[in-house]
Amino acid sequence: MVTGNGVRAGGWTEDFHKYQADIMTRIKKGETEDSIPTGADSYTRTQWSKIMKSVDKQIEDIKKEQAERFEKQQAGGVLAQGRNALSALTALTPQHLGPEDRDADLFDQGVAELAEE
Repeated sequence: MVTGNGVRAGGWTEDFHKYQADIMTRIKKGETEDSIPTGADSYTRTQWSKIMKSVDKQIEDIKKEQAERFEKQQAGGVLAQGRNALSALTALTPQHLGPEDRDADLFDQGVAELAEE
């Protein structure tokens, strides 16, 4: 039967019974935690915590990987700078040096020491 305002008499009781049946089903399944909707899905607090732990672990793994990559780049950069300095020194000849540094033996000895490092 429809009332004057267009609402079925007893319609709310059907909805209530559906809601009650849904709650009973959740209790039987052990899903008593509230589920919070997040867009198209909904998660319980336990499910959300599990997801966040997984995300946190992935973030930590990425940070470690980035730190290792940065250290490798830094080490490679230091070696490259040393190689550039060595090649610049070997390009110099005693005539490029000032009068006080023209001792060719000292020059060769310095280049050899740098090459060993």
